[in-house]
Amino acid sequence: MRRIFSRSKPKIQASELEFAFKDLDGLKYYRIPAQLALPIERFGKLQENLMWQSAGMTAQELTALIEVGEGEMENLVQGKKGKLSVVGAVFQEMKMRSQLVLHTELLYNYVGILYIREDEDPQVFSQAIQDEKVEAFKKMVGEGSSYEFFQIPELRRANELLSLLQQEWEELWTASVREQHRLKKMIEYLRSELKFASTKKTSEVS
Repeated sequence: MRRIFSRSKPKIQASELEFAFKDLDGLKYYRIPAQLALPIERFGKLQENLMWQSAGMTAQELTALIEVGEGEMENLVQGKKGKLSVVGAVFQEMKMRSQLVLHTELLYNYVGILYIREDEDPQVFSQAIQDEKVEAFKKMVGEGSSYEFFQIPELRRANELLSLLQQEWEELWTASVREQHRLKKMIEYLRSELKFASTKKTSEVS
């Protein structure tokens, strides 16, 4: 069983890593063997990722919802009618998201935390490299299938969804992508409404 992390254990050497796969650009990716501890930076990011998976949303999605809710609360304080329902919708959205079974963006990032690209330091988590890896993984899924890509040992142990049949998995995957798109459109609409209300208020004052 993998040790979670250690502050005192010597740094993981590149020679200790196990080759896993290549991306479409030929870059190699390696896994940390199960008998070695995860470096503390990666362990922390992994825990953060699992927290967001439980919430059913990314940090960016939550921030966007909070910003919309705060904007509508300001409208309520100013005595504008009909805005309480919007605030309620924001809270309802947060509640619904916690029931989301699978979040594709978070799964991509989960793999990116665990798998080390040939040009990165296993001890250090780089957000810039992480973003590049996620884009590379998305290209690989686009050329193949999400079901095949996510059949990795670390994810299979951590997520019982990988025991689903391929058709069941792909249905969940499609539903997750659709849900993320719906939330994005909802936030865009509410933001435009806030912007319109702010512009209208400014014009009335002038």
